[in-house]
Formats: sequence, structure tokens, C-alpha cells
Amino acid sequence: MKQIIPTHSLVRRDNTLLTIDPLSLVVGDIVVISSGDLIPADLRLLTIEDECMFNTSCVSGKLE
Repeated sequence: MKQIIPTHSLVRRDNTLLTIDPLSLVVGDIVVISSGDLIPADLRLLTIEDECMFNTSCVSGKLE
């Protein structure tokens, strides 16, 4: 399980990009994710610039 927990997150707070510990995320943070990133929390997608796919097998137990 430790392999799927991110060690840092890139967030936009007050119009500034910051690298923070995922445990420091708060409601209202905008998390910037890129291909290959581990997702640090439940997120709502605001903008998708390219086609994206998510591997949810570690959560659902199903390999899709």
C-alpha cells in the first residue's frame, strides 16, 4: 500500500504553485496532476488537457 501513496503534491493556492505533503491538502486546493502521478486524494477534475485514463485496480480490485 505504501507504494501507491504519493510523497508530495503540486497544488495551486492563492495563485501560487506549491509542492506540499499530501497530508497538508485542504478543501479548495487545486491539485495539478500529470501523466504517471499518484493521486493524493479524492479530487474533482476541473480541466483535462489530453485524453486520460486512471488505474483504479488498487482501489476496486478489478484490473481494467
